[in-house]
Amino acid sequence: MKIKTDSNAFYLIVLLLLSVVTHFYAFGEPEQVVFDEVHFGKYVSSYCCTSQRIFDIHPPHAKILIAYTARLFGYQGEQNFSKISNPFPKQDNWSLRLLPTIAGTLFVPIIFILMIQLHASQAAAFFASLLILFDTALLTQSRFLFLDSILLLAIFSSISLVIWASNINNLTNRMLGFMVAGALAAIAVGTKFTGLVALALPFLFAVGDIIKNKRFSLIKEWGIAACVFIGAFIGIYLIGWFIHFSHLNQPGPGDIWGILEGNFFDKLQKIHITMFKANANLTTPHHDASMWWGWPFMHNPIYYWNGLGKKIYLIGNPLVWWTSFLMLLTAILTMLLMRVSNLTILGTETRESKEKKQSKKEKQKKYQKSIPIEEEQEQPNLWFPLFGYCVAFLPLVLVSRPLFLYHYFTPLIFSILFVVLWLDKIAWFRLGSFLQQRISVYVSLFAVLLSFVLLAPLSYGLSKSIPISDFIFSVFPLWR
Repeated sequence: MKIKTDSNAFYLIVLLLLSVVTHFYAFGEPEQVVFDEVHFGKYVSSYCCTSQRIFDIHPPHAKILIAYTARLFGYQGEQNFSKISNPFPKQDNWSLRLLPTIAGTLFVPIIFILMIQLHASQAAAFFASLLILFDTALLTQSRFLFLDSILLLAIFSSISLVIWASNINNLTNRMLGFMVAGALAAIAVGTKFTGLVALALPFLFAVGDIIKNKRFSLIKEWGIAACVFIGAFIGIYLIGWFIHFSHLNQPGPGDIWGILEGNFFDKLQKIHITMFKANANLTTPHHDASMWWGWPFMHNPIYYWNGLGKKIYLIGNPLVWWTSFLMLLTAILTMLLMRVSNLTILGTETRESKEKKQSKKEKQKKYQKSIPIEEEQEQPNLWFPLFGYCVAFLPLVLVSRPLFLYHYFTPLIFSILFVVLWLDKIAWFRLGSFLQQRISVYVSLFAVLLSFVLLAPLSYGLSKSIPISDFIFSVFPLWR
């Protein structure tokens, strides 16, 4: 499909402006430490200011980026992160919360770009981006000193760049695209190990491209691209750990893990073994933890903060979470039934019906050749987000340690991409601009927006958050 650059730019600007408003509204509130800021705040303060040795079950890259950003804007490492609800004045918290919020802001237009690359119509791409924009869980997680918004931005930006680079003929730009994609994948894995999906998806995309085009010469091209991608990945991943070891040179709480001596690669090996063991030993139950089978239905929202007569919960937009999962199952079942039906029909059709079908195909080809290239519409790429969902979700099913609702974020994004692409494929979206869609599109979006407005006080910690939380947990008592 030939991308309509000018109109795409308009949609991107609209999405970016809306994303800035939603993410930076009441920025810096509450002026108290929220949930896991008690952990990440200590780590960031070590990287930017105190240089005390620390240990975390996650790699250091995102925390280092947050620390450098905070230091750039004057943070001196004086904040006390000993417990939730400690005073956290805006002159400190905005510099520490800034990078995660920027990442969450940029993530919305990235989704639009990725949807276009997966051959969605502009209306479908815009619709999918708005679903991301109006999800309260994604919004909440990106407004505080947490890592997930950086993780998501790195994963999906890397995937988008791989797709972009694969369609570029200029060798220099192509290799540059794969190089930056590899660097972003390193930041994803360097944020949390769940970011490994950023390594798996480019491989699957390459295999799919080779199978689709039936050209074995592509193996050489993708082999070169893989070398550039992996080279950049290894380089950035190692740089993050080099900063970690060289900068944290003062005694600190991380000393109890015993990773003090040896050369760089020796320490790198030891700390990864220790990290994996520490992850495996996290067996203590947590009242906000949830099982994988309950994530699509938002079982057990996380209680993030309570203070000043207000509350903050990590709770998603039900119309986004529930509908995306149910529609995912519906789409898969429908496609399987259609596949079986087509095979049955093909197996019993007569020679005459085959000739009629062949004649119809030839007529369709002649008609398609008469259509201007600007109006041609490629079929949405459904398999890619479906594989993405499986790769991101299924490994978590095997994890025995307590997991939380935010572990479903990456599968959630893939499910939204898949469902909207499927709706586009079955022509729920009309050709043309977003203002030319059927009424059901606007009704659905209005319902999502209404749900977002209702739940937003629980994301921002507004004065209406307590009566809203009381109402929600009276309707869904098992969530409390």
